[in-house]
Amino acid sequence: MLDVIADAMKREFPPHLNSFRDVRDRQHRFLIAAFVGDRPCAYTIDLVYSQTGYVFRRGNHIMGETLQPLRIPPPVGLAGSGAACLERQTDWVRPTLSLVNAYNKKKISAVTVADQLARVAYFSHTEERKTVGPGSIVIWRNSKKGLQKGGGSQLYYANNKSASASSNVPSIMRGWDMSATSDVLMRHVTPHLKKMLEAAQKGAPKPNLDGLEEDINKELSQLPSDPDDKLC
Repeated sequence: MLDVIADAMKREFPPHLNSFRDVRDRQHRFLIAAFVGDRPCAYTIDLVYSQTGYVFRRGNHIMGETLQPLRIPPPVGLAGSGAACLERQTDWVRPTLSLVNAYNKKKISAVTVADQLARVAYFSHTEERKTVGPGSIVIWRNSKKGLQKGGGSQLYYANNKSASASSNVPSIMRGWDMSATSDVLMRHVTPHLKKMLEAAQKGAPKPNLDGLEEDINKELSQLPSDPDDKLC
């Protein structure tokens, strides 16, 4: 998967970055936080402009040489144009990590941590309004070996306030966007289930489901099977 992201980055980002007049701005970093098995990992993919052209590199971030056999990633990673202001003003780090620690011990809810992360994101917007928007998505995933026993979710924020979203964050399984697939099924099946329930309550015959499978398959066939990695 990292190779797929890296290839798209090398192909799509140079034309975009060339639009920046200041060569110091011609760089971009992807930060990937993931579980490999049950082990948390932090990877980065960087594209940086140099005198000889764009330099491309990937990294696997681990804290400290003595901890290297344990392969423990750093607790905080920053990327994007809002990272600079968060690196300068770090008073958000300690309270954020305290909340994460409390959540991992099941002392507070995930929403409490998400609200704090949304505040951090919104602060970066107030400091970098030209390049950082006022909205954010907080996504969390739990280790299967922790007290939470796996699972996770996401919350959407606009102007530092919780907001609803028109669609879910994509959940990819074996190449399928399961969120989009679920949306299609629910959109078609839910009305028919309501009709069946109403018919059962009235003692009426079951409604005709002819064409339902065909409609579902037609819409499923229109879902993209390849990633949309084009910037323009």
